[in-house]
Amino acid sequence: MQMPVVLTMSAALFSAMLGPGTPTARGSGCDDGSFPKAIVCSGLGADSSGHAISAVFMVASDRRGNLSGIEKFWNGSTEVTIPFAGTYTIDPTCLGVATTTIGTFTFGVAKDKSVKFQGTNPGFVLSGDCQESK
Repeated sequence: MQMPVVLTMSAALFSAMLGPGTPTARGSGCDDGSFPKAIVCSGLGADSSGHAISAVFMVASDRRGNLSGIEKFWNGSTEVTIPFAGTYTIDPTCLGVATTTIGTFTFGVAKDKSVKFQGTNPGFVLSGDCQESK
């Protein structure tokens, strides 16, 4: 029997993952307008059966706390494309939470507008990186 994989991450570890030039180095802090207008992301994780999954998605933000996008993920045998929408908040340390129709994501926005994320829902755990799309 294959056991599900569970990933957890502390805020300190997540912040450390952002590396040099982390958001807290900005001085003035962050708010919802700090989220890039458009990002392209990729991530790896596991589904609720413990099978490895990979995903790519595009996210558009109004920079006022609302987002929408499309995700495509694979679990080795199935490919699924899902549109999504949701809301997000970002605190002054540039760490945030997005609640979407496909899951809840914690994230950090770096000075260069790159984003690191971790997402969960009852069907998967996923983490990865995003780059601003221009």
